[in-house]
Amino acid sequence: MRTHRLHVRVLRRAAPTHVDLPLSAPRRLLPSQGLSPLRRSPRGREWTFHLGLVRPREASSVPRLSPRSIVLRGPHTHAGFLAQTKCPTDGSETLDLEADNSDNSQAMETSMSSQLPTDTICVIKKVKINTNEDGSPVVLTRKMDLSLNASAEYDCPSAESAVHRWDIFSVPSLHDVPDWSKSLDVPELQFRSGKTVMLIPEGSLSWGVYVVSFSVTVTTGKPTVNEESRSDHIYITVVRSPLEAVISGGANITVNFTDELVLDGSKSSDPDAGSPLDGLHFSWYCTTNPNNYKGQKIKVLSKQLCHPDQADLQWTGATDPVLTLLPKMLKGDRIYFFRMVIKKGDRTAFSVKKVHVLQGPEPTGNIVCIENCDTVLVISERFSLFLNCPSCAVSHDVFTWSILSSPGKEMPFDWVGQTATGRNSDYLSIKAFAFREFLEAEFWISLVLDTWSGSILILKYPFVINHAPEIGKCKINPPNGTAFFTKFVVRCRNFKDKNIPLTYKMIVSDLHGFGKISSLKENTLGSILYMGDAPKSPPSFLPAGVLANSYGIKIYVQVYDSLGAFSQVTLYATVRAPTDKNSSKTVLHQLLNFTMGPNSAIPPLLQKRDFLSAGYLTYVVASVLNDMKTESTLQADK
Repeated sequence: MRTHRLHVRVLRRAAPTHVDLPLSAPRRLLPSQGLSPLRRSPRGREWTFHLGLVRPREASSVPRLSPRSIVLRGPHTHAGFLAQTKCPTDGSETLDLEADNSDNSQAMETSMSSQLPTDTICVIKKVKINTNEDGSPVVLTRKMDLSLNASAEYDCPSAESAVHRWDIFSVPSLHDVPDWSKSLDVPELQFRSGKTVMLIPEGSLSWGVYVVSFSVTVTTGKPTVNEESRSDHIYITVVRSPLEAVISGGANITVNFTDELVLDGSKSSDPDAGSPLDGLHFSWYCTTNPNNYKGQKIKVLSKQLCHPDQADLQWTGATDPVLTLLPKMLKGDRIYFFRMVIKKGDRTAFSVKKVHVLQGPEPTGNIVCIENCDTVLVISERFSLFLNCPSCAVSHDVFTWSILSSPGKEMPFDWVGQTATGRNSDYLSIKAFAFREFLEAEFWISLVLDTWSGSILILKYPFVINHAPEIGKCKINPPNGTAFFTKFVVRCRNFKDKNIPLTYKMIVSDLHGFGKISSLKENTLGSILYMGDAPKSPPSFLPAGVLANSYGIKIYVQVYDSLGAFSQVTLYATVRAPTDKNSSKTVLHQLLNFTMGPNSAIPPLLQKRDFLSAGYLTYVVASVLNDMKTESTLQADK
C-alpha cells in the first residue's frame, strides 16, 4: 500500500467559528479530520473560501481554484460549502483553504494522509518507434532490408499480459491517414526481442507509401483498470532504386591518336530489374568544355564539339552501351569530356569520362604554285597555289592563309572579295589585280595548318610584286567603218614601265559574250588583232558589230612589261555589216575570193605558220557570214 500525505493549511481572516473540511478522492482512502474551532464573529459577514492543491515547491505561486463565496449572518452555524480538487498519486502535497473577510488574517493548519492501493495503478508512459530522423519518413528501395526497433515504458504492477503489435498500412501519399482497420498482410515480416524489433526483408513491400504502427496493450484483469493501450507510427516510402551509370575504367584515361577508343558502359544497371540492362536507353555526349555539363543539364546546342560532323553535343547514332571510336577519329593533343546518360521511365543517371588524346605524328607538306609561278608575280594575272600534303586529313585540318611582308608582318587583305577560294581551304586562288595597291617588294604567302593529329605546321611561299606599266592612251582610227571595206589602225602612247621592252596585245572582244575569265577584272576573251613591240597595229579589218548593240564592238589593248605584268585599256568602234552597202550575193562572192581566191590572204599566213593572224581573218569572215540574212537563193552558195 502506498501512503500520500495531504497537508491542509487554513488561512483565517476572521473566519467563522467552525469550519469542517471533508476530503474525498476516487479509489482513495481518506481519513477525515476536522479543523480547530474558530471564534464566531459577532455579526454577519461575507466569506470567500479558496481551495487548491499546492506543491511544496510552488506554494507561493500556484494558481488556486476559483473562489466560492458565502454570507454568514447571525449566531447560527452555516450549513457550509462544497469545493473539490484532484488528489495526487505520487507523494505528500498541501491543500490550501483560505477564508477572506475584512479582519486581519489568522492562520490555522491541519494535515491528513490518503492511502491508495498500488494494484489499482497502470500507466503506459512511453511508446516510440526509434528512427534516425525524428518526424522524417524512412526511405528505402525494394532491394533494401529495413530493421525497426521500438521502445515502451509502463508502470503496471498488476499487469497480467502486455502485447506488442506491429501493423503496416498502405496510404496514397505522405501524411495521409490510413484506414486503421485495414492493415496489410505481409508474411515476410520477422520479429525479434519480444516483438520490439521488426525486420522488413527486401522485396516484401511494393513501391509506394506506408504507415508502420507499433502499439502496446497492457491487461490487468482488475475491474477498475482492465486494459491500457498506447501506440506510435511512422511513414516509410519504398522508392525505385536509382539507376547506376558506370563507364568501365578510371575517371581519366589517355589514348594515342592512332589507337581505338572504347568507352564501355555495359556495367550500368537498374538494380530493381532482373536483367541489369533491361529497358535501359543509352545516349552519349561529347564536348571539349566540361562547363557544358551542369548537373543533370546539358547544353546540347553548344558549339564546343568534339568532331566537325557533330550537329550538337549528342554523339550521332550512339545508342548502345559501348561507344567505339576508330583510330584518328578524335583530334590529337586535345581533352574531351564524354557523358553517358541512361534512362528508364522517369529515372535517369549519367557517368562522365575525361579522355586525353595524345598528339599524333606531324605530317610533312609544302606549298605548290599552279598559276603565276615566276619569282616576280604578275599582278595582272591570277595567282594560284595549293597544299601538297599526302598525310594530311584535308577534310578536318584547319587552313589559314596569310600574306606577310618581308619582316614577317601580316598584310591587310580582302580575302572575300579578292580571292575565289577564301583563306581556309587547301587551295588558294587570288584574283588578278588583287595586289594593285601593294608596293613593289618581296612578300610571303604563309599557310598555318592546324592538323587533325594535333600538330601545327607553318609553310611559306615567297613572291615579288611587279606592278603593271603606267597606263597611257590608245586611239582607234577611224572610229566608224564597214567590215571588209574599212581598215582600222589602233595607236597607243605614253605607257611607261622600268621593265622594258613593252609588248602590245590588241584583242577584239567576243561579240556575243559567251566567254568569261573569272580571274580578270575585264572579260578579255576574243580574237587577237595584233601582238608585238610596236605601239601601233597594222591597218586591219574589224568584224561587223551586232545590230542589237548598234554595231558597236569593244577592243582591249593590253600593254605588258618585260616581266609579264600588263595594263589594259578599252576602245570602242562602230563597224557596220557590208550588206548595208552591197547585196548579200555580192558580199558572198567577195568573201569567197578573200578566203579561196588567187589573191587570198589566209593561205600565205598558214604557210608561214602565222596561225594567230590567219585565225583572226577567219574570225572576221565568220562574223560577216553570221550577219547576213537568210535567203533561199544564197543557201547553196553559202
